[in-house]
Amino acid sequence: MLFPALILATICLDLLTKNARPDRTFSQLHGLFASAGRPLPADLRRFAFGQLGIALLIGPPLHALTTIGEEVGWRDFLLRWLIRLGFDQWGALLISGAIWGVWHIPVILLGLEYSNHPFLGIPAFVVYATLVGVILGWLQLASGSVWVPAVAHGSINAVQRASLVFITGYDGLISGGLGSFVGWLPLTAFIVWLVRSRHLPVRDVSPPETAIRV
Repeated sequence: MLFPALILATICLDLLTKNARPDRTFSQLHGLFASAGRPLPADLRRFAFGQLGIALLIGPPLHALTTIGEEVGWRDFLLRWLIRLGFDQWGALLISGAIWGVWHIPVILLGLEYSNHPFLGIPAFVVYATLVGVILGWLQLASGSVWVPAVAHGSINAVQRASLVFITGYDGLISGGLGSFVGWLPLTAFIVWLVRSRHLPVRDVSPPETAIRV
């Protein structure tokens, strides 16, 4: 529930700062059904809340089956390899997160992220990936299991799209998700809490448990 809570905080900030407004007609869903050539559900509101409920309950473990590959590579391998090389936890977390963001450059240039800002989207995604990477890396180091960040990563993929149908009028770079400028605020606030509560750096790192050793 960590990332769904951060996504909810982002949407609330979007609305409070008027960088988005409630989509009472569910215009995004209208467009999705129209582009797919499918008839609209009888009750779009019930459909939207139903999809969000499914995303919250079963989305994270289902999406973890696809995010596990990334987490094995970026967190279970790269993060711990950097620490073994002699980097402290902060250095390893920031470097691995930034590399993870740079790896997404082709996706951004293809317009699959920040579709209206293909070039500004590159540094924006690197910052976003670094912030998320710190949190996912903390989950990896604190738990010792790659499945923990995989499920957390899966919760982002499952819940973010399902929640954004409730707002409209947002610019993906400025608002509308954790990857936006507004979305960086809850991510940063949570990292600050980790530091102030002394959860990060992780003092007692659990033995690594990979996707194979479960």
